[in-house]
Amino acid sequence: MSEYLIGVDVGTLSARAGIFDIKGKAAGYAIVDISLNEPQPDYAEQSTSDIWSAICLAIKSAMNEAGIPKEQIKGIGFTATCSLVLQDSEHIPLYLDEGSKQDVILWLDHRSVGEANEITQSKDKALNTIGKTMSPEMQLPKLVWLKRNRPDVWSKLGFAFDLSDWLTWKASGDTSRSLCTTVCKWAFDAKDDSKVAFGSWPQSFFKKIDLADLLENNANIIGQKIVLPGTPMGNGLTNEAAADFGLLPGTPVAAGLIDAHAGAAGILLSGNRKSATGRMALIAGTSNCHMLLSDKYLEVPGVWGPYKNAILSDLWLAEGGQSAAGIFLQRLIEFHPAHKQLPKSWKKRFIMLDKEAVKKIKQIGLEKAIGEWRIVPDFAGNRSPLARPELRGVLMGASLNQSFDDLIGLYIAGLLALVHGTKHIIDNLPSKGHKITGIVVTGSGATNTLSMQLHADLLGLEVVSASETDGVSLGAAMTGATAAGIYKDLKQAMGAMSRAGKSFTPDMRLKLWHQ
Repeated sequence: MSEYLIGVDVGTLSARAGIFDIKGKAAGYAIVDISLNEPQPDYAEQSTSDIWSAICLAIKSAMNEAGIPKEQIKGIGFTATCSLVLQDSEHIPLYLDEGSKQDVILWLDHRSVGEANEITQSKDKALNTIGKTMSPEMQLPKLVWLKRNRPDVWSKLGFAFDLSDWLTWKASGDTSRSLCTTVCKWAFDAKDDSKVAFGSWPQSFFKKIDLADLLENNANIIGQKIVLPGTPMGNGLTNEAAADFGLLPGTPVAAGLIDAHAGAAGILLSGNRKSATGRMALIAGTSNCHMLLSDKYLEVPGVWGPYKNAILSDLWLAEGGQSAAGIFLQRLIEFHPAHKQLPKSWKKRFIMLDKEAVKKIKQIGLEKAIGEWRIVPDFAGNRSPLARPELRGVLMGASLNQSFDDLIGLYIAGLLALVHGTKHIIDNLPSKGHKITGIVVTGSGATNTLSMQLHADLLGLEVVSASETDGVSLGAAMTGATAAGIYKDLKQAMGAMSRAGKSFTPDMRLKLWHQ
């Protein structure tokens, strides 16, 4: 009887469930939308109830598509955005708004920019592993904001979870936290060589930023037990979670990964690679994340990391990113009057735009196709390498032209702006000791052949798409395979379950124009 794994990915606007065999081939897949609440500028909130309902429907739909019995599911892994979930000591949701029942502060929420700046000004050594700059997308500034501005919520706080850790708790009843989430978004210090605890919380740093009470009296608010991604959680699926998913109780549940990190796990060893170092993973979705593993501790200002053990044991992760990519393109397109000529579905819109963009470039060349449009894509600030969330985007070259042809030029310029943003990040890495031999891409951006070729041309590197479009769900399934004991560790699962897709080589004739 064949064995299968489930990978669940909770993104910014949807939950996705993929059913994969032990070689990483997809057997079923489903996407369910999640609502987003934006009560005021820079605020972004969600509901765990809505998220859980979406997951349940996605899993059942994917299982129905796969047409396999629940007895063949041997493990399940979760991954999610680095959003903050709030509960009291009895695991009752703490709502930011009683009316809309929002208990999640989304990664995209920037209400804590001031608190993030204050933490950066502390110049504490704990900041050395996040490019020396605290981001409002991380959890500590959000918690400082909560303590200052919502004492009604703060006084009841019993558990503060990263979203992927909340998912594994909800599924298994185990409150252990993943080393991936705690190291990357909570300032957990993994440089400690302890093989039991994998590190420690930086108590002096927490005291300096007025969050010492999170660690007092053996508090489990942010986690006492920290485990490697892929570690079995509790006794597997609880009876309640199994009933919600339509699966067997006791099905192994894996300690999770942040979504981009799961994407890196899903693709870095594709193409029969033996080493996870040297090649950058680009996870292209609502935001773009640039993941690079190294066997050395290498600090890069403006780039998150180096994070030890965040994905694989004994390797250091450097993480760059663009806080808005897919969302940036959507907003950019809606600026132009001709967007009303596009289909209502965003998927169909991008298919049409990609087709027309490729046609236009073939007819008149890239430079003429862009026309006068020049764009800086920092609509949600610059995450890397400038680490300046307050920055905003720039559109130059706008005119009174309302034609569909002008919209195509704007779209091409938007893609190029994102590609140049990736180059801006990559240009800062070699001088600090990183070596990049190629790029492997997953997510919606991997299906855009124009974007892939633009990356290859500008970077002068081979760019490879993963064979499975959703490497994030696949990476989550890999943790499930690890927890189930199908593979001895996550690296072995990565090597066995990922394959390379289409390769794009650089056209060096365009390099000078790009420069």
